[in-house]
Amino acid sequence: MFGLMRSRVCSQTNELKLHRRLHYCGTCKTLESMYGRKSRIMLNHDTVFLAEIMSAISSGHKFPQKWHFSYHTFNCLSSPREKEQIPLPLQFAATTAVIITEFKIADHITDSNKIAWKAAGQFFSSSFAKASAQLHEWCFPLDELRLALLSQEPREAEARISKLTADALLADLAEPTAAATALFFRHGARLTGQSAHEPDMASLGRSFGAMAYLIDALDDYGKDLKRGDFNAIQAAFRLKSDIRSIPAEIRHALAEKIGVLRGEMETALGRLPMSEEMKALFTMRLQENLSRKTGRLPGDRADMAKLSQTECSITQHACRVRLSLSERWKNAVAQAEKIVLEQNNGVPSGIFPRCGSYVRRTFVFSSVVPIAFLAPYQASDAATYRECMSLLLNMIFLGTAAGTLARLVTRPVGLAMQSLTALTGGQLLLFGAGRHAGGPNINPENHLKNGKESGNSCGDCCDGCDCCDCGACDCGGCDC
Repeated sequence: MFGLMRSRVCSQTNELKLHRRLHYCGTCKTLESMYGRKSRIMLNHDTVFLAEIMSAISSGHKFPQKWHFSYHTFNCLSSPREKEQIPLPLQFAATTAVIITEFKIADHITDSNKIAWKAAGQFFSSSFAKASAQLHEWCFPLDELRLALLSQEPREAEARISKLTADALLADLAEPTAAATALFFRHGARLTGQSAHEPDMASLGRSFGAMAYLIDALDDYGKDLKRGDFNAIQAAFRLKSDIRSIPAEIRHALAEKIGVLRGEMETALGRLPMSEEMKALFTMRLQENLSRKTGRLPGDRADMAKLSQTECSITQHACRVRLSLSERWKNAVAQAEKIVLEQNNGVPSGIFPRCGSYVRRTFVFSSVVPIAFLAPYQASDAATYRECMSLLLNMIFLGTAAGTLARLVTRPVGLAMQSLTALTGGQLLLFGAGRHAGGPNINPENHLKNGKESGNSCGDCCDGCDCCDCGACDCGGCDC
């Protein structure tokens, strides 16, 4: 699983953002509940997508708003303790993440035989055993999965001497990943009571797995050649080891092949029993992530035009921008006042109750303001004082707060460098030519407009957000 279905929550309505957060954070918390806290490191966007698909097609899990309180709180340490409290889609997604990690580590051990990978296998061995037992309980064809994934190495060995065409060889090499993903999606339909749609889910998973394999080979081409590892694209197109970049005509052929797989995936999505809103959301998410990884594929412009009306109806497409200090302060005060009003519904009578109410309001206000100042976007999602305080135990909040503090410390240095650069006619080349202190490869003229930050630079849209259209970063450390 390679992050092909990562979500851009900053462009979604509050309802869809909550839906995504409950599945993303819910899968993470379920990993801890079922397989121990150490297993949280196995969380990935594509198993979360599997949970979302299962929820969308299941009549019993379409309303995550009714899930257990531990899933709604922002506190990362709050997890469900009873299995009955865990929705089935999250159980299956968490188990899938663990099993995928087991095979991934085994593959690294086979390839490199490094002690670090062997140690990782031993460290997670108990989690792997629990996940296998859980799949057996669900009657999952685990032997079929192992047979498919273990065929990868013989296929790679055969590919070095194969006489197949490039397309046929790529299809053969991608088959284990495609078959394994199809098994997970097919069984997901069965567990959610949608056995009639098992073929559609299997088709969705097969196309998804094949696409992930090709994009992984595309992303790792240079790294594989440098380390002397097997690369499917090099083997299929018989590229020499001294060719460090993929030729343009081969890239175009791969883009067309990925475009065909994307079309198959969208067709399968269209046949599943879910709302048109969710179908459009998953389709747009796929297109956006493919565009980010491979550039615009053939037919994207027409496809996005068809979806434009639907997109406008289900999203608020405005990427978050970095706020100025004064804007942060105003927003923090407004959020604190909102929380105080929520806490103080009635005016007590009597001098002592009034004094107690005043002290309580003062305490609530003073504790909310710093939280809302450090991470305004996460704090704005907190509707109650309890939710706001739970952010103090939220890993994404802590990362955002640390980034905010770092920017507050380094911002004067960045502004001073901009001034020196302007005074020297752009000839000051400290910390790398053409780089701005606020982020990589940023044009200072575009970064500042009328004395304010424009919001088009790396970091401006990354405050608690998981996308960045400037292309300068990938913001993979946050999702809520």
